[in-house]
Amino acid sequence: MKLLHPWREMLNLGLTTWPETAQDARSDCHAWSASPNFEIFRTVLGIDSAAPQFARVRIRPFLGELKEASGSIPHPAGDISVRLKRVGASG
Repeated sequence: MKLLHPWREMLNLGLTTWPETAQDARSDCHAWSASPNFEIFRTVLGIDSAAPQFARVRIRPFLGELKEASGSIPHPAGDISVRLKRVGASG
């Protein structure tokens, strides 16, 4: 979650996509600007493909410092949903 700092700064500047340079007020449509959207589902919630074309799904969440997280992604066989809540001490 700490790695999201550059994206949070972009939002604070009113940008919705990654700028060409840090000083640019212009926000261009770079596909990798959306990488946190994908990475939250894959890394934090742990939803990942375990076979070509998502024929099998692997769920291996990593909450890090988060206490809870939830989300779902569409899949041809139905939504894949994950809801996590840390119980007890972490460590």
